[in-house]
Amino acid sequence: MSDAFAVLRSTRLPAGPEKDVQAAIADAFANCGIAFEREVNLGDGDIIDFVVGDLGIEVKIKGSPRAILRQLRRYAAHSQLSAIALVSSVAMGVPPAIGAKRLDIVSLGRAWL
Repeated sequence: MSDAFAVLRSTRLPAGPEKDVQAAIADAFANCGIAFEREVNLGDGDIIDFVVGDLGIEVKIKGSPRAILRQLRRYAAHSQLSAIALVSSVAMGVPPAIGAKRLDIVSLGRAWL
């Protein structure tokens, strides 16, 4: 799981459409030999963009911080995830955890600095 975080934080992901960001993440994981699943149905209609082991990864380019956090809370309620990473260009703060699940944010702009 920490390898996935490292790849997310060090890869210069595009700041364009969400599908382009998702494709770049998939390419980065594949190039680094990280096994992942895309568009994983967690149940109850919740589909997260990526799962690496027990890490869920959601990409958000648009949306209100409140709506994004509400979606992350729904994902955190699923037992197959122990941590969640939000990859986003939306400026927002997140708590370090939702319930007992670690929550990290990866800023799309930060890797370009």
